[in-house]
Amino acid sequence: MNQVYTHHLYNIPDSDDFLKSLADYEVSFLSENCFSVKNSEGKYLTAFPDESIKFHSQKCSTWEKFYILDDEAFDFLQISIENSFKDSFNSIITSYKPLLDGNRLHILFGNEVFTPSFIPPGRLTKNNHLLEYVTLEKTIRATKQNPLIYFCIYGRDEYYECFYLALKSLIKKGEYYGDILIKTDNFEKVKEFTKQFDNKFYYSEFNPALGIFNRYWLHEEYLSKYSSIIYLDSDILTIHNIDSLLHELSFGDLSTSIDGNQNLASVTERFRKGEYQAYKWYGLQHIRKDKISEHNKILILNSGLYSINNLAVLKPIFDKIIQYRFLEDTHGDQPYFNLVLYNSGANIKIINNLNELAFSRSSYQSLSNLDKTVIHYNSGVGNVSKLNLMKETWEHLNNSF
Repeated sequence: MNQVYTHHLYNIPDSDDFLKSLADYEVSFLSENCFSVKNSEGKYLTAFPDESIKFHSQKCSTWEKFYILDDEAFDFLQISIENSFKDSFNSIITSYKPLLDGNRLHILFGNEVFTPSFIPPGRLTKNNHLLEYVTLEKTIRATKQNPLIYFCIYGRDEYYECFYLALKSLIKKGEYYGDILIKTDNFEKVKEFTKQFDNKFYYSEFNPALGIFNRYWLHEEYLSKYSSIIYLDSDILTIHNIDSLLHELSFGDLSTSIDGNQNLASVTERFRKGEYQAYKWYGLQHIRKDKISEHNKILILNSGLYSINNLAVLKPIFDKIIQYRFLEDTHGDQPYFNLVLYNSGANIKIINNLNELAFSRSSYQSLSNLDKTVIHYNSGVGNVSKLNLMKETWEHLNNSF
């Protein structure tokens, strides 16, 4: 329902009935949400501090201005507060406050200010995880993050040691208390790792025929209840609280629409043209050069960290990545992760210079990036030398803090 405020910022009871009662008078809008009312005698409707309202003034001044918080904006606020949604600063919204400035009603909402629009009307779009209120001036968003983080771990003991550090750092340093899925070929070993933590864990059987491509096999029925499904490689060490990084991966900036866009968020890597070995890491040897230049677009996404923000859209796309399993070589899955996305129709958020993430292949690179949220030891498929680097960083963190 619409809410009408006076200049004294009290809400007129039964505001919709009040608006209907104005049909026989001259109503003039001074902004998208501010109006005045004049009767046939030329007197303006005046709202007094004692909350009485009557036709009184011969001119339109401050007390003769009324302000509408439209029904879409009101629903946006009520749903956000009742369901503990968060603003774009990742703060839980507990209340809102009306403000007046420049013949406009503004709303302080969490840590943001927006202007409701009655004429032209604002638009509210919503689902279980996101709310978006759109005006011609601004888009405001509220989110209810319900992420699932998942790992895919199999093979040698050294890989499991990396995974254990990745898991422990995520929970201890990243302060991640949400749910975790582990796709694994060794339930017993993994459950020995996880029994010390209070998170909710799922365990999914590893398909040996798929190898590294198990990460794209999104067959678990419970995945659909999560707002975002975030994959982390087992060679990613978490250094600091991970909340803001998860928020960035899950929801992005306010320019992203709620209507199915930003289906996937992924981190891009550096790539220098002419480096053919790097060229192969992104599957570009499989694409005609004229097609690449024609579209003027090269996907160089890292398959070690991404967020699935629309499972319905991404699942069939990921199934197509699995179809390329027979082409796998020393470059693993990453070429096909990129290739499938070229013509997928998915809206991809490419995170270019993420201040919260660093790549490391040396002690120097690790220890000079301790201000980041996570460090990815991306030294190649099957390279276990990263384990010593992860151990070194982990020991430093625990001896220093």
